Amino acid sequence: MISRYSVKKPYTVVVAIVLVLILGVVSFSRMNTDLLPSMNLPYAIVMTTYAGASPETVETVVTRPVEQSMATVSDIENVSSQSRESVSMVVLEFQESTDMDSATIEIREKLDQISGYWDSSVGKPMIMKLNPDMMPVMVAAVEVDDLEPAEVTDYVQNHVEPELESVAGVASVSTTGNITESVEVLIREDKIKEVNEKVMKALDKQFEEKEQELLDAQKELDEGRDKLKEGKDELEEGREQLQSGKDEMVSGLAQGQQQMLEAENQLAAGEAKIQEQERLLEEKQAELDSARQQLSDGKAQAEAALGQLGTAQTGIQTLTEAISGLEEQESQLSSSEVSITEGISAIDVQLAQLEETPEALDYETVKASLESQKASLEKNLADVRTGKETLAAQKAALQEQLNQAVSALGKNSAEEALTYAAEQTTSLWNTLEELSTKEEALAEGQAQLDAGKQQLNAYKAQIASGKQQLSSGKIEMDTQRLLASIDMSVAESKLESGSVQIESNEAKLEEAQAQIDSGREQLKDAKKTARDQTNMNNLITTELVKGILAGENFSMPAGYIQEGNDEYLVRVGDKVRDSEGLEELVLMDLGLDGLEPVRLKDVADITMQDDGDEVYARLNGNPGVMLTLEKQTGYSTGEVTDKLLDRMEEIQSENSSVHFSVLMNQGVYIDLVVDSVIQNMLSGAILAVLILLLFLKDIKPTVVIAFSIPISVVAAFVLMYFSGITLNVISLSGLALGIGMLVDNSIVVIENIQRLRQNGVPARKAAIEGAGQVAGAIAASTLTTICVFAPIVFTEGITRQLFVDMGLTIAYSLLASLVVALTLVPMMSAGLLKKSKPRNFRILDSIR
Repeated sequence: MISRYSVKKPYTVVVAIVLVLILGVVSFSRMNTDLLPSMNLPYAIVMTTYAGASPETVETVVTRPVEQSMATVSDIENVSSQSRESVSMVVLEFQESTDMDSATIEIREKLDQISGYWDSSVGKPMIMKLNPDMMPVMVAAVEVDDLEPAEVTDYVQNHVEPELESVAGVASVSTTGNITESVEVLIREDKIKEVNEKVMKALDKQFEEKEQELLDAQKELDEGRDKLKEGKDELEEGREQLQSGKDEMVSGLAQGQQQMLEAENQLAAGEAKIQEQERLLEEKQAELDSARQQLSDGKAQAEAALGQLGTAQTGIQTLTEAISGLEEQESQLSSSEVSITEGISAIDVQLAQLEETPEALDYETVKASLESQKASLEKNLADVRTGKETLAAQKAALQEQLNQAVSALGKNSAEEALTYAAEQTTSLWNTLEELSTKEEALAEGQAQLDAGKQQLNAYKAQIASGKQQLSSGKIEMDTQRLLASIDMSVAESKLESGSVQIESNEAKLEEAQAQIDSGREQLKDAKKTARDQTNMNNLITTELVKGILAGENFSMPAGYIQEGNDEYLVRVGDKVRDSEGLEELVLMDLGLDGLEPVRLKDVADITMQDDGDEVYARLNGNPGVMLTLEKQTGYSTGEVTDKLLDRMEEIQSENSSVHFSVLMNQGVYIDLVVDSVIQNMLSGAILAVLILLLFLKDIKPTVVIAFSIPISVVAAFVLMYFSGITLNVISLSGLALGIGMLVDNSIVVIENIQRLRQNGVPARKAAIEGAGQVAGAIAASTLTTICVFAPIVFTEGITRQLFVDMGLTIAYSLLASLVVALTLVPMMSAGLLKKSKPRNFRILDSIR
């Protein structure tokens, strides 16, 4: 039995209670707080846009087909609609038991069946399911100092909205009072007329150029006819000149042949004379070459002998001088030898004198010095004697060379040889002078011979030139004869061809005249067609401007380009970013010279407008924007609103000109409700404890019952957290209702235990038996109370969604109080009432 276990194992129960308390605190801190529980209302809205359509058109085209299609959806109860300008809204009401997820799928299928028949300007229908979570958690207004309404709208959309949407738990941020700027393009007929006049002027200019080209062609055609007539006259003159040329050519050729025969005879006679002169010059040249060769050989022999005598003379003189130098050196060495020998003798005398006086003060020093000087002189004497021997050997060698040089000249002494060489040298120089004189004479003869050869070569060149001229004359005459024949033939052919060409040109001129006449007719038709096609009144239309604006004003992604580790987004198209770009938008380019492309500003007035006179919001007299913020499902409303308030304070601190005013904060309502319920719960618990103390008149049982209230509430929080119940008005109301009933089971158990103690039963036994005796009764009482709220679980629709949290909360709190009454109360009673005296009291009614 649970009470017996709790009394015997009190520490286990304490640990379990501590765990429950920890789980309860953690669960309570992690539970979401909302104003109402999450409900799935049986309502859906279908919204469809039809841009520019009137309410009647929206009703006929969109609303009525949607109503007819939705009437066949399962579990539908009511269909209502509203048709406004450009917007259709159909409200669908279903049975309370309808699964809205399945209903939404069926609605989408029905809409897909009819949307294919709509015009492309009809937007895709949007389906919205109604849910309390769609209610905004906060409504605020924002103003910015010193900004115009449109600037405030831009600032809110570009800075405030992204900041608030980035808050965790915020689903969407919608704005009211936005100033929407638009560009109005008004097509002006007067501007179109001006553009049309410019186009017509450009067309007229081009057609004038074409007409001028036709006139120039006609002029060239007339000039061609005149030239053709002149060509005929020239053709007749050419025929007469050709015949005259033939006669002159025949006469000229006969005279040229006679002159060439005479020239050939003269050239033959001159050539025979030149050949005789060449033979005589060749004989004289042979004699002159032989004499020049003999003279050259003699001169070479004389120069060679002169060179040999000079070399021998120079060698003898050099050897004689060298021997004389050696003899002088030998004499010097002999003098040095005598001087050194005398010095050695002097030193020997000094040493002998020093030996006679060994007791002298510097005997050893002087002796050593004298011996050193003697040794040095002896060494020098040896070097001198060696030098004399070397000089003697060199003198003998030079004398041998001198004897050979003298013998080569056939003489006995050097003086005779030098005299002989001088005489021979003089004789050779005289011979060379005579040879030079003869060589000059030969040179003069050679010059005369060369002059004769040059004159003869000049005669030969004249003869050759005459032959060449004669040959060239023959070739030229033959060539002229051939060319003349060819020229005559060509001239005759040209005359015939010219005649044919003139006839062909006459035909071409007639054909060209026909083409010019045809071109004039085509130009006239083209001028009329171009005027009709380039009429701006017919080209510039509202549909044309709309189509160009839609085609030019676009921008879309076209993939990515990767360069290394960097990746770049590529976009095609270029949206119009300002009114200047819109003014420069090209509508058409006719390709006419001197005519600029037609731009939008040329045919329309472009102005910026806004809807500030229809939609506006003001805060403290300044332009502002109202913000409506919705939270994501699963997030606590209180936490989301607190984060939003913090983010608003950050924005205001970053920009002092921004001011927020909170108009509605659902978190405040939730905090008020939660605080109120919790305050009521605490007040009820305190009052219950005070009443128990008043009736029991004993602090110990009152303490036991007082502990059971918070433990039961905390345990209920654990069950609520794991079953997904949030802290909302309904769940907290159920918990408040259950507070008064939490003490019933504990009072019954403690009263029965006190009764047994009054009968003298020990505290532990009284705690076990007292709890066991009433366990069935309090369990039945608790289950009976829970069963009162059981039908809520089986209800459907909004009733079930609203009150199921209340029923479950009461059930959890009562079950927790039952467990606490059967475990905590017996355990604490066994300890607290152990030494207490029994008292006679009974509580008949439960205190709520």
